[in-house]
Amino acid sequence: MTVAVAVSLLCEPGVGGSLHLSGGAVLPGGAAAADQESCPIEEPLIGDGVTRGIVRIGDTVRRPVRPFTATVQAYLRHLHQAGFSAAPVPFGIDGQGREVLSFVPGDAPREPLPPEATGEDVLIALAGLIRRLHDAAQGWTPPADAAWGGVPGAETVRISPVDGEAELVGHRDYCPGNVVFRDGLPAALIDFDLAKPTTRLYDIANALYWWAPLLHPADARPPSPTPTSPTAPRSSPTPTA
Repeated sequence: MTVAVAVSLLCEPGVGGSLHLSGGAVLPGGAAAADQESCPIEEPLIGDGVTRGIVRIGDTVRRPVRPFTATVQAYLRHLHQAGFSAAPVPFGIDGQGREVLSFVPGDAPREPLPPEATGEDVLIALAGLIRRLHDAAQGWTPPADAAWGGVPGAETVRISPVDGEAELVGHRDYCPGNVVFRDGLPAALIDFDLAKPTTRLYDIANALYWWAPLLHPADARPPSPTPTSPTAPRSSPTPTA
């Protein structure tokens, strides 16, 4: 953990004497000798419009805790332990009861996507990213009390599962805002709220829905008015976890 992350974890109202992190690690209240005047401010992050209350503090992102938070954090820990670093690092819960994740640097695409964000090089890079995720996730056994997220409102609609028998836990939500670009190519994934047991095929189908040119041009979204930049700067209010 970097000093910047440690300081940002400690410099917040209501943390108190210490912060318990994932895996049992504890940061003592005075560890970084940080005072309130030097603490970074909270920067509101607005992304999919579904999850409210997301803020950035230094090199971390704070998100509301949901029933599936502990399961997703366990999944993210496994991914990193398996060598997949292209995802947020989970840091547990802060003193205000918020989930703490590392901020993932890069650019977040916005719809409608410009041509530069839909080229074959982008699709190849995204496919490689998903393959590495799948390889890291293979063999992970979710905890016995695992809870999984879902699309808001889905519980009121009877939707037949299409995944088949689960092979692994996948991301299952490769919408452009959840794919972080660096140097013009997909480099990391964020927002694992819809992660759950699935198949490799279903996970790839989800990515194809968002990224592959499956629609007739007449049915596609209109082109971006500013096609010179395939992504939006991450300094803009887009969450990274």
